[in-house]
Amino acid sequence: FYYDAAANKWRGLFQSLAESGGWTCSYVERAGADPMGPFTTPSGFTNPAINAKEIWGRIADDPGDDCVKILGGRINAIVDEGTPEIVLQSGNTFYVTFHGAAKIGLSVYGFRGIATTTDFQTYTPAAPDCIIDAYDANKWDVAWQGDLNGNAGSIGVGEATCIKEGAYWYMLIEGADKSLGGADGQNWAFGLLRSANLTSTSWENWPGNPVSPFGPREELRYARFFKDGGVTYCAANKIRPDSDKAFRIYKLVWKSTN
Repeated sequence: FYYDAAANKWRGLFQSLAESGGWTCSYVERAGADPMGPFTTPSGFTNPAINAKEIWGRIADDPGDDCVKILGGRINAIVDEGTPEIVLQSGNTFYVTFHGAAKIGLSVYGFRGIATTTDFQTYTPAAPDCIIDAYDANKWDVAWQGDLNGNAGSIGVGEATCIKEGAYWYMLIEGADKSLGGADGQNWAFGLLRSANLTSTSWENWPGNPVSPFGPREELRYARFFKDGGVTYCAANKIRPDSDKAFRIYKLVWKSTN
């Protein structure tokens, strides 16, 4: 959800499962600054706002793309635009990040993309390739167990959240092994990356990845950065089945090094 101050309305873009199968994204909004109350689909609007493969079909379409290389050269194989985040508003243009998924044998691999929209009905890729993928997650200090097919490394990334601080955009993103669809005993961690350009396809990995306390076995999901009173926070769900299921909020302390 994102508050559009210029239009004085809240905009919501959320993951939805199509009856025919496949993840899509739907859009709702609410007039005014108060987010408490019903959100509705605008008159004349068609949901889902993003159909499966609608954006990925225009990103994963070149043999030179990292996402195509990871898929063994398969073009247009990424589907399931999901876990969207409205990251930035520039005039009437909104930047939205989202995950994508593609099956390789027994495993589902994950990717992160970015697109722009002016009306939340039509979307244009904002980068020629995925912005984060398995190549980035493999740099983390995690004993990745590989996928369910016996291939080494991680299976890539999924949900993410971004925030601007100084000259950089910071992205906290989920990385996993075995399968994005979930598997017993898998690693599921968060890594922090940064870039001066939100639409870059080459983000800088923090050398300390994965980020504590978002360790490989902590079962934290769906993190969100937000600011309140000049302080940066990160909220996340804890879903570990043999422990507490809770919604947690962490206060971030930015440490500068000279």
